[in-house]
Amino acid sequence: MTLLQQDDSIASEVKKDHTEENTEEEDEEGGEECSDVPAPTVSDALEAIRVVNLFYESRGGSSEIIEKKIMDIELLGRATASLLVKPEIPGTDGCSFYCGIAALRLPCAGMLFPKQSQKVTVLGYSQHLDGVMEYDHWCVVAAQGTNCGGMYSEWASLSALIQNGSEDSQSVLGKFPSTAGKEVALAIVRQLASNLGISQPPEPSPLQTDRDVQWCMEVICFGMSLPLSEHDTIRDCVHVYCEWLSALHPVPKVSVPWPVCEDPNLYAKKMISHFHNLFLPRKGEGTYKTNRNSLVGVDTINRQAVLCHRVLRTLQNLAQASNVLTRDTWEALLLFLLAINDTLLAPPTVKDDIGDHLCERVLSVLFEVWLLACARCFPSPPLWKTFREMCMNWRHRMALIDQWNRVNLALTAKLLEFTYGPDFPELKICESKHE
Repeated sequence: MTLLQQDDSIASEVKKDHTEENTEEEDEEGGEECSDVPAPTVSDALEAIRVVNLFYESRGGSSEIIEKKIMDIELLGRATASLLVKPEIPGTDGCSFYCGIAALRLPCAGMLFPKQSQKVTVLGYSQHLDGVMEYDHWCVVAAQGTNCGGMYSEWASLSALIQNGSEDSQSVLGKFPSTAGKEVALAIVRQLASNLGISQPPEPSPLQTDRDVQWCMEVICFGMSLPLSEHDTIRDCVHVYCEWLSALHPVPKVSVPWPVCEDPNLYAKKMISHFHNLFLPRKGEGTYKTNRNSLVGVDTINRQAVLCHRVLRTLQNLAQASNVLTRDTWEALLLFLLAINDTLLAPPTVKDDIGDHLCERVLSVLFEVWLLACARCFPSPPLWKTFREMCMNWRHRMALIDQWNRVNLALTAKLLEFTYGPDFPELKICESKHE
C-alpha cells in the first residue's frame, strides 16, 4: 500500500469514527441547519493544490508546497489534518501575498497551524477555539509565521554576490604582472596626492574629462590592493578618494576633479567599491615575516587599521551630512559595509588580526549608517534579508552582541520617550561592562 493510499485510509477511518458527531447542527446566529460536507481524501487535497498553483501561475505568480502534514491526532476531541501551500502573487503595490489553503477537511475536524504561526486571516466562515480553526466549508487562509524564514524571507539574498566578490573592485592593472601595476600606481598616486593640500596648499585637479578620471581610478583601485609593505602608496590612495568624496558634501574640496563634482554619485559608487581592497586581509598579516630586512606583522596591521578607520569615518560623515545621495549610492554604501563586515568577521577569531582590530568599529558604522538609511532611503528587502543572514555568520563575535544590545536599548529609549512623553523616566544605557 502506498503512502497516499494509507493517508486516504486514515481519512476514511476518522470519518467513520466521527459519524455520530457529523449530525446536522443549528447555526449559532440563524439557527439554520448546516448541510453535510463530504470529507475529501488526500488525493483530492493534492488535486486542489494543483488547481491553486495553476491559478496563481496564470496570473504571473508562483507557488510551492512549504508544509505537508497529514495528521491523525486528537485535539480537543477533534481529528486534525492540514496541508499548507505558499503561493506567491505579485501585488499591485510591488509586494507579494502569501497564503495557505486548507486542502483537506475531515468531518468535525479543524486545521491546526504550527504554534509559531504569527498571522492567520480567514476568508470564509470560521470559528476560533483554543488555537484550532474549524471550517464548515473549504476556505483559503493567509498564514505566515516564523517558520517562513523571517522578515523578507521571500526575497532573494545578496549574500552570494557579496561573498563571491564584485568586478567593480577589480582593476585592469591586475591583468598585468604585479611589478608593472605597482610601478604605475607608485608614480600616478604620488602625483595625485600632491594636489590635495596635505603638505602644501591644495591645487585644482588636472583631470578635466571623464576619461581622465576613470583611468586614474583604475590605478587607485589597484593601489589599494598592494602589499602592506607599500603603506605610503596605499595611504595616498585613501587620501585621494576621501578628498574626492567631498563632492557629495555641500562644499567640495578644491582638489576634486570637475567631472566628479558634476556627477558625484556616479563616481562615489565606484570609489566605495574600490575601498573594499583596503580592508582585505593580506597574506602573512598577524605573523612575523621578514621583508626587506624589516618586520611585517602587528605594526603593519595597525597602520592598515588606521587607514581603514579613516575610510569608515569619511563614509560615516558622508551618510550624516550629504543631502544628494541617490538610492543607488545608499545601496552601494550598505553593500560595501556588509561586505567588509563579512570579510573581516565571518572567519574564526584570530588575536591581533585586522578583523580583531576593526571588529567593533566596522559593526558600529554598519548599524549607524543602516539606521540613517532607514530614515532617508529605506533599504530594499534584499538588503534586509542579506543583513539578517550575514549577522548569523558573525555571532561568534561578542562585539556583534554588544552592538546589537546598544542599538536595541537606544531605540527602546526613543520609543518610550515618544510613547509616554519626556516626563517618563529615562532609560539609562550603561556603557560599563560591570554595570
